[in-house]
Amino acid sequence: MTTTCPVARGIDPLEPTMLVDPYPVLNRLRQEGPVFYLPELDHYVVTRYEDIEGILLDRDTWSAANASSPLMPICPAAQDVLATDFRRVPTLNNSDPPRHGPMRKSVLAVMTPRRLNALEPTLRQFAENLVKAFEGEPVVDLVEAFAFPFPGFGAFSLLGFPEGDTDLLKEWSRTRVLLTYGRLSEEEQVATAKDVVAMWLYVEDFVERRVAEPVDDLTSDLVRLSHERPEQVNQFDIVNIVYSMALAGHETTCNAIGNGMYALLRRREQWQRLVDQPELIPNAVEEILRYEGPVLYHRRIAKVDAEIGGVAIPAGAKVMMCFASADHDPAQFGADADEFKVDRADAELHLSFARDSYRPRAVHDDDAGHGAGARPGHRVQPQPPVPGAQGAARRAPRSGSLPVSELNVDEARFADAQRVVKVAALRGTPMEGDSCGSCFYYVEPGADLAFCAHEKLQILVGASWWCHFWEMTESGH
Repeated sequence: MTTTCPVARGIDPLEPTMLVDPYPVLNRLRQEGPVFYLPELDHYVVTRYEDIEGILLDRDTWSAANASSPLMPICPAAQDVLATDFRRVPTLNNSDPPRHGPMRKSVLAVMTPRRLNALEPTLRQFAENLVKAFEGEPVVDLVEAFAFPFPGFGAFSLLGFPEGDTDLLKEWSRTRVLLTYGRLSEEEQVATAKDVVAMWLYVEDFVERRVAEPVDDLTSDLVRLSHERPEQVNQFDIVNIVYSMALAGHETTCNAIGNGMYALLRRREQWQRLVDQPELIPNAVEEILRYEGPVLYHRRIAKVDAEIGGVAIPAGAKVMMCFASADHDPAQFGADADEFKVDRADAELHLSFARDSYRPRAVHDDDAGHGAGARPGHRVQPQPPVPGAQGAARRAPRSGSLPVSELNVDEARFADAQRVVKVAALRGTPMEGDSCGSCFYYVEPGADLAFCAHEKLQILVGASWWCHFWEMTESGH
């Protein structure tokens, strides 16, 4: 029986607390019903695994045309900027048949094991160098020092972008996602639109140079393929593919690394499992993508009148598939779906990479599972994710500050006897002072930094996720 869709008011996917921890709200909504309408965004939000998987597999009913469209309206001034030179058309994740098939086939034709294996030594060396650069530091921001630069270098190296352009490309990628999934002011929209156009023109010029003089990289492989199969892919298609891959290969991977490390460090017993049993690392990657995936939502448009879980969806309606809810759905992953378990048997069934009729079950390369730079034996301390430059569909750890009122200390020793880890649970509203157990701990009301008077340490406050780690030398305490 078809029912009327319930309307959910007062729920904002872009609201900071929703970005920090969406799961309590999503779990409640999933229990109340399979679909609800969000008038603030004019989207029907789908919460259950079975329904979302059905949408992803049904190309006849659901279009991907809005998958990369801005979630919030773009102001006229930013639209004018984009109209100058931004010529992107639906190509990969936002394309429908018949275009989707040839584009996907072209990418798979050049994304060969030979191409990927040839890149591995370069990636491994780059990762090792990143780790060596901060290995001796007492505190490091893992996102900035590793998770952000590593996947960008990998994606750009695969495509063949010059290494000297990496920082510029990373900055363009960082701002680009906000125009699609964020809530920017008009001034910010215009500035970001200029970055989008700049990156598009960069890719056009880069592909033009590869057409004139192919080398040994994936973009050149696409050029060669266009000569062999001009009916399948042309130069304009290659520009669209390279532009899409430069974005997709970087931002979500950065978020996945940060989210995964944070999940492991909040559950030290799971970290220790990987130290003791490194063969679990490939499955742990799948569990990270399920439990703390980098993509919270993905979108579709109803081509025809449809029905989801008994709820009528009119043709033309915009649908937001909530991957974060689906991957915590106990109907699919059991009663412990909200737990993080690196040995979960069905972790690979997550929807972080969506699902389509082409997608096989996850295939693991044992060497890739260990991954360049993956060292569970290292002592790493997490900075809590807080709302920052993130959008409704993206989630990742960021540096930042939130109020503090309560401090509980629990000490733990790592294998290295030179370090003592202080673990503080921080939450509530600002207060002027508290004790860290063996010294005075002071928090200025409204300030970004907490001060440990005994060690004169400055500690970034991050309260919403409740866990905050820092290291102190034994000589100090």
